[in-house]
Amino acid sequence: MQIPDGMYWSYKADTGVRTAITVVQVTDQRWGAFFGDLKANVYEVDAITGELIWKVHVDDHASARITGAPKVFENRVYVPVASEKKVRAETRPTRAARFAEAWSRWTP
Repeated sequence: MQIPDGMYWSYKADTGVRTAITVVQVTDQRWGAFFGDLKANVYEVDAITGELIWKVHVDDHASARITGAPKVFENRVYVPVASEKKVRAETRPTRAARFAEAWSRWTP
């Protein structure tokens, strides 16, 4: 693949991505780019190289999808997830090898 002028790298997610990309400094020497896809996967890729750092599937509902840009705050990633007419927020740690849901809340 030829990289167009001004593009440093690209990443092919498992399915379409409709969220904004959140870029934050995750360590003294590394920046991460966080985004979600239409099959409820959340990704962190290295913002400089485009290398996948981690990917996690956050919801098993058939119509679950990430509905907005992830927000990183105090080493947690806040992810808006929707399925049908229900919306919830979930948190994921940014540096852990395994991911555990810290909390989720369904909104009417």
